[in-house]
Amino acid sequence: MVEFSRLTFIETFKRFLKPILEWSGLGAWSANLYRWIIYLCQTELREKNARFYKQGAPDGLPLPSSKLIYSIMRRFEAELYWEQSVLGRQTITEILRKNQLELSSFSSILDFGCGCGRVMRQWKDLKNTALHGVDHNKRAIHWCRSALPFAQFQRNTINERLDFSDETFDLIYAISVFTHLDADLQIFWRDELSRVLKPGGYLLITVHGKNREHELATEDRERLEQDELVVMRKDYSGLNYCSVYHPESYLRNVFAENLEFIDYLPDGAIDVKQDAVLLRKPVS
Repeated sequence: MVEFSRLTFIETFKRFLKPILEWSGLGAWSANLYRWIIYLCQTELREKNARFYKQGAPDGLPLPSSKLIYSIMRRFEAELYWEQSVLGRQTITEILRKNQLELSSFSSILDFGCGCGRVMRQWKDLKNTALHGVDHNKRAIHWCRSALPFAQFQRNTINERLDFSDETFDLIYAISVFTHLDADLQIFWRDELSRVLKPGGYLLITVHGKNREHELATEDRERLEQDELVVMRKDYSGLNYCSVYHPESYLRNVFAENLEFIDYLPDGAIDVKQDAVLLRKPVS
């Protein structure tokens, strides 16, 4: 009966409610509602979640609530949050090592778009590194401050400068952040992150590249193949509901305009299944 009701809801939602809500400007709200109802209908998944919360994360640190995890990842699974945390560490450390860099060599690191600490929690044993995280999600920052005391956290807005002095960080990483910013915000945050990056410091970002072009309609796929930045649902820029796709030429010729282009790794971000780009701020 539950399975029948769930399938009936899905079909009804897709055919009737979703088009109406998207037309009325409530697309993001409707997507969230849809996933919440599906989650509530999946008894097995909720029981699996409960078991993992009872067991606790292997690193001994607290786990965010499934609701908070969803607000960042659009998934409810606490175990998936943990698995992607481990893969996030692997992504960053392997990209750095490929370029003869070690995480422990950086004296200051910024996690831009830290969410509820999915990646940050992996750095709790970095004793000689100042760790900072920023995110525009108020609840996520509040949770991080309480649960991850080894790092400092601040809330930022979507289009205002960060509360850091010039040339503060040796390394800044932004995992699945520029995948949700429109063209203007791409440049704004590139420049702002460059400002707080030390000369010789590194900026690591992840993007949707050619491996994700199958998600696009034919017209948008052609735009991507013609080296155009493709922004879907621009009105939701800064939120997960906005999706952005980056051709490599845009990254090299536009995004990296005032930065050194160090490395481009298709599928290099194994935690979020995105391409990875490593940039360096020139030393004057």
